[in-house]
Amino acid sequence: MLSALVLAFTGSDRGGAIQWGVEIGHGKGELPFIQRYDVEWTEPATRTGG
Repeated sequence: MLSALVLAFTGSDRGGAIQWGVEIGHGKGELPFIQRYDVEWTEPATRTGG
């Protein structure tokens, strides 16, 4: 079983679409890991809802 924690960051203090994040996790019988990833958006993020 894989356990993971995902954190996402905008790179600013003003919020907005995330630019990068990290995943922290481990699987049974495996070493813990930290993986950084970059996010590339194909369209501008929009807010929906009321």
